[in-house]
Amino acid sequence: MNKKTIVLVAIFANCSLFAQDVIGTAGDSYSTTAGNIDFTVGEVVINTVTNGTEDLTQGFHQPSWTYASVYEFVDDYSAVIFPNPTIDVVNINSPEFAGVTFTLQDAAGRIVLVGDLTDVSTTLDFSVYATGTYSITLSKQGENLKTFKLIKLY
Repeated sequence: MNKKTIVLVAIFANCSLFAQDVIGTAGDSYSTTAGNIDFTVGEVVINTVTNGTEDLTQGFHQPSWTYASVYEFVDDYSAVIFPNPTIDVVNINSPEFAGVTFTLQDAAGRIVLVGDLTDVSTTLDFSVYATGTYSITLSKQGENLKTFKLIKLY
């Protein structure tokens, strides 16, 4: 192979790793014998075409889905984490906060922060963390209560 071919292959391989990504709160996929359609509410529109009777508006296709989720280990324990996704702060609200600790882990499973819930509402400064996916596990006396998957933007 010549140098131009190697450079082009490297560029195209690199571009495919950094596709657009959308974190949408709503959307769906439909399929019929006539075709398929996928959409995300709030998606940026980049092109609209028409044949006179039907319109097709194109946006960025979703290459992968990123879900925010909750894993409940103790069904009767009540806690909410918001906003999710977040940019700068995360609020942990729980009426049962006494003796409850939180553990923040990054996507690789490394522990980033450990602390105690200090009130019904505890605020964490998230502006210091890198963009990515994190999990916050709430526990009491070694028993996991809930785990939240959290998305940090920008």
